[in-house]
Amino acid sequence: MTDFRNVKTPLWTKDFIIILLTNLFLYFSFQLLLPTLPVYIQSLGGSDGIIGLVTGISTIAAIISRPLAGIFLDRIGKKGIFLTGLLIFIVAVLAYRWLPTVLLILIFRFIHGFGWGISTTSISTVVSDKIPRKRFGEGIGYFSLTGRKSSHGCCSSNWLIYYKYVLI
Repeated sequence: MTDFRNVKTPLWTKDFIIILLTNLFLYFSFQLLLPTLPVYIQSLGGSDGIIGLVTGISTIAAIISRPLAGIFLDRIGKKGIFLTGLLIFIVAVLAYRWLPTVLLILIFRFIHGFGWGISTTSISTVVSDKIPRKRFGEGIGYFSLTGRKSSHGCCSSNWLIYYKYVLI
């Protein structure tokens, strides 16, 4: 007779790895803008006050969107809300390159923060459904690590991109 208590439940499934990579790149792309966006706004003529407003408005949007995301996660479904938040986030990130005014950047920064709040709230609930109960602490630890590890390569990457493409 087989003793199933000693059989380890697989943690590293395809779904779990995809969620970890998504979280890594989600945090990486958000942190990529933090040091370079103020420089870009300044190049458009934005003052220090405007830079602070643009930087802070994403936090305000995330604070607004997170409770809404929680409500919709239960009512509509986790995967759909996550993908919606991720789509909003990606569109906003890609739009920065073509925003010629500080006002447009301010509007898209709010949209960006809204998508950030929805996607980061919902990805946490999505991953919690994919982790086996017996390995939940380990799985959440790896998941949390991806958000923190994204900042390691981000600082040097964003300045490399800035110097290569902006200061030509």
